[in-house]
Amino acid sequence: MKKLLIALTAIFSVTLLAACNGEGEDLGEYRPGLHLGYTEGHRNDVAYVYVDRDGFIKDIFIDSVYTTTDDDDNDIAITKRTLDGGYDYTMTGNEDMLWVEQVNALAQALIDNQGELEDEVDEDGDLVDPSDALAGVTISVDGYMEAVGNALERARLEDGESPHDFEVANGEGTSDLEAGIHHGYTEGHRNDHAYIAVNEDGFIEHIKIDSVYTNSDEDENEVATTKRSLDYGYDYIMQPDNEYLWVEQVDMLAEAIVEAQAIESDLEDDPADAVIGVTISIDGYLSAIRNALDWD
Repeated sequence: MKKLLIALTAIFSVTLLAACNGEGEDLGEYRPGLHLGYTEGHRNDVAYVYVDRDGFIKDIFIDSVYTTTDDDDNDIAITKRTLDGGYDYTMTGNEDMLWVEQVNALAQALIDNQGELEDEVDEDGDLVDPSDALAGVTISVDGYMEAVGNALERARLEDGESPHDFEVANGEGTSDLEAGIHHGYTEGHRNDHAYIAVNEDGFIEHIKIDSVYTNSDEDENEVATTKRSLDYGYDYIMQPDNEYLWVEQVDMLAEAIVEAQAIESDLEDDPADAVIGVTISIDGYLSAIRNALDWD
């Protein structure tokens, strides 16, 4: 684990880029947006990284796909965060910090250091596992670090690019929403999720929609993952006669809500008319968005 984390630390290492946009302000090294990273396979780890318009990491959200049984002993696939925001997912071996508190501590350390966990050296001069520097974190962080690293690699600017080269939705905030990533979800098996990035002015900049998904692998073993964990959604195929892929449809839906800064009534009446090309059922996605933002 130490070698893996040290290698990943090198990937995450950030020297803030002093880039001039005409006003001499410092800019970060990442492309603005809400970026997804994940690990592969059954019960995979997922991370969303929110980068602001100046290229700096503002928030990180970490989760894991989880399989359990409901009150009727039926097998269900959800995520750890959908157990009361993660607070009902309990571990053994650490009485001080819950799982959700530990992944939040890891996320905050990465935000504070803009993607870097600093190396520690013990009294013998040997490198110490970077996660050991996080007080109270006893969980294995390999998968979470890999998911965050995957997101940051996709978000990293190319040579010569500036964060200001990318258009970001902008306007007056319509509520008192706190800045950062807001997560909402529906209950039950294969539930729907919404990840909503809000800027300092309370304006919704980005929305990503996902769903927990179960399928069989090549050996016919059941795999619980998410639709966006299938090549960022592009390998999740619906009926072949659909004009748009599932991921394209949920992204069009998300764009419409960002533009309106609200869920307009015609989305619920007839989403195909409200957002041309959206033919999927959107009830669960709208419920997840409302849950994230406490909208009625």
